[in-house]
Amino acid sequence: MMNFALQLTYSMSVTRILKPDWHLAVLRDVTHWQNTAPNQSAMAHTRSLTGTGMIASATSSTPLAMARRFCIATLVVVALAHAASAEPQRFSKVGDRLYLDSNVPFANDTSQSIGAADEDALLRYLNEDPAIRTVVLNSTGGSTETGRSMAHIIAKFGLDTEVVGRCLSACTLIFMGGTHRTLPKGSVLGFHRSYVEVINLGEAKKSKSLVADEYDRGVDETLANVTFLVERGVDIGFTLKALSYEPADMWLPSRAELTAAGVLTAP
Repeated sequence: MMNFALQLTYSMSVTRILKPDWHLAVLRDVTHWQNTAPNQSAMAHTRSLTGTGMIASATSSTPLAMARRFCIATLVVVALAHAASAEPQRFSKVGDRLYLDSNVPFANDTSQSIGAADEDALLRYLNEDPAIRTVVLNSTGGSTETGRSMAHIIAKFGLDTEVVGRCLSACTLIFMGGTHRTLPKGSVLGFHRSYVEVINLGEAKKSKSLVADEYDRGVDETLANVTFLVERGVDIGFTLKALSYEPADMWLPSRAELTAAGVLTAP
């Protein structure tokens, strides 16, 4: 049996001869499906393509039309089968869009929190591919310091940001790095105040200086977040409210609130 690369090359070669633009349209659709609808089965997506006319456009009974339909269906099935079996990636590129889904851990790290490795990966992808124009986020957060650093990188490259799913906690800081910031319907932004995790509670109880140091660090992070958000054009009243919520009681502002405060650049 031919491997995926050979099957795809064969299918693309045939469809390119029959109708040059078909193979590109299918590959764009397949890549989009893999990143935005991973829970939809390949067969279900093939049926949806048929329903939208991607495959059914060649319903004529002429030999050439039937050949076109067969080839395009072959390409769809092969590509979808490969996409369905592919491992999800924390970072992935689709055209000029770079997706970050921190719910998918790195291969050598089980953490789902935003951290230094994400900052390194973001910078590497942007340096390697100057065609990237938008960073698409789905994350429950992590280090606020890293979030601000990633936002500065995005701003330096002049990129846009978008949320597909949830962008919570430190992820909202990354989001604010975008020149144009959009939130599709069904996606959410979530805010809460900074907090410090005391790893060794026993030592903390014994050491007043340790408690004071951690408290000071928490205050510094909060001030840094306030300064950053205001510098990115967010209303100070919104900023103070957003950073007053407990982590367990996260604030999910409405689209109208986000737009009025300057978080979103378009409603």
